[in-house]
Amino acid sequence: VMQQQSTCHACNGYGATVPPGGTCRSCRGSGMMQNTVKLKVNVPPNCPDHQRFTFPGKADEAPDMETGDVVIELREKTHPLFS
Repeated sequence: VMQQQSTCHACNGYGATVPPGGTCRSCRGSGMMQNTVKLKVNVPPNCPDHQRFTFPGKADEAPDMETGDVVIELREKTHPLFS
């Protein structure tokens, strides 16, 4: 006698199924939505090269995960007239 366990193909191991047309139209059943957020960076005069601006908790989000920080680092480009 041999036993074998596998994931149910009907419910993918969730124990329930969603009837046709019953999924969320916003996230299409994924439980997550994607949107774009603008972050405003105020750069003070005479800001040094490689200055970092941190936005805590503004990184991509995922279920059961801690949201990280967005870090923006300025890099000064040389200019032929103002160098």
